[in-house]
Amino acid sequence: MSYTELLPTLLHNSLVTISPMKSVQPPYPKNYDANAKCDYHDGAINHSTEKCFALKHKVHALIDAGWISFQEDKPNVEVNPLVGHASSSINVVMEDMIPTSMKKIYTMLCQAG
Repeated sequence: MSYTELLPTLLHNSLVTISPMKSVQPPYPKNYDANAKCDYHDGAINHSTEKCFALKHKVHALIDAGWISFQEDKPNVEVNPLVGHASSSINVVMEDMIPTSMKKIYTMLCQAG
């Protein structure tokens, strides 16, 4: 989830508030971007919401304090590599299996090389 997507949720849940920023005056810093605006800083032109250090620090502080956490909705092999084995069951029953003797299998393997 990007910071741009996260900001409306944080605002809705009153975990952050818009923090107006004083406009930047010349001479502009090297990282100044006249085409970028930050929604966290009430649309201030200087940087994008994704690159906003103040918002990133605020989000990390909320995570450290336990106010927000991020959980994946789908299975993740790194977190839980095995499926649950609480109840054992048979998943496949094959009705068309033909019993073959071990002697016949051995003979067929020897012929195949």
